[in-house]
Amino acid sequence: MVKIINLTSNIVNIIDENGNTLMAFEKLEKTLSFFECRKLIDFIYGKIPLCEFSYVSPNELPEPKDGVYYIVNRMIAEAFRRPDFLFPDDCVCDENGNIIGYKFFSVIKK
Repeated sequence: MVKIINLTSNIVNIIDENGNTLMAFEKLEKTLSFFECRKLIDFIYGKIPLCEFSYVSPNELPEPKDGVYYIVNRMIAEAFRRPDFLFPDDCVCDENGNIIGYKFFSVIKK
């Protein structure tokens, strides 16, 4: 049996072609996210700061487990390229342009 754990900070709804919610994945208290990190590395023309930018994950990554998938944001999926890291894809919006769900999950090819 497959288990899907939502590590994003939002409820993730999967919506069918008729606008019906197929499944809703509740968010947990624990999320997996990145923080931005900037380090000054030089000055251009002696006065314009040049920084090195990177993302740092403050959390420990979950261990891969058979039959378990983790919903993460796309940036995390792209950074780690794990086959068990799903990201919500192809958003579905309401008449006001608000995201109400997604059509499917995707994984990043290794």
